[in-house]
Amino acid sequence: GGETANDMVVFLIDVDHFKAVNDRHGHAAGDELLRQFAERLRTVFRVSDHLVRWGGEEFLVVARDTPRSRATELAERVREAISGTPFVHAGTPLRITASIGWAPLPWDPAAPQALGWEAVVALADLALYTVKQGGRDGWLGLLPQAPLPPEADLAWLMKRMPRMLTSGELSLASNLNTDRLAHLIASQAR
Repeated sequence: GGETANDMVVFLIDVDHFKAVNDRHGHAAGDELLRQFAERLRTVFRVSDHLVRWGGEEFLVVARDTPRSRATELAERVREAISGTPFVHAGTPLRITASIGWAPLPWDPAAPQALGWEAVVALADLALYTVKQGGRDGWLGLLPQAPLPPEADLAWLMKRMPRMLTSGELSLASNLNTDRLAHLIASQAR
């Protein structure tokens, strides 16, 4: 895809098996883990990137002025920042992993109005959910490889997603098995 100066990437990042940490070590441990998790995310992203808590154990990051071609590298750096070093709670090392979904904003640089901010977050969320199903400790990015028609919106895209994956109009970037992830997405989109 064409690189544009105002490219952004929306990441949704979720702590894997967070409920198990809460259940085993208590809510204070969960809160501490989320604090440490956010700190590690900040080591990967820049100060100018927006990082917010999004739901229970999810974080939303908008990486500004970031070409979509760099998203895989960032996603892998996040994965490694989380899983590479154990977290520590009360002297006990906890091995934590993350699931990461992402999508570029604007989705289609040639038609930036076609899919807005909410739609791109929904696509990042779909990618995140697919990583959760597909093995965790991983990342998945959805990348358009064809321009959108004027009538395209999120519902239009979701309905056509299985076909677009087959035709190559939509591609997947992941550290996990992309064939398996494509199959998972196709089964959800119907």
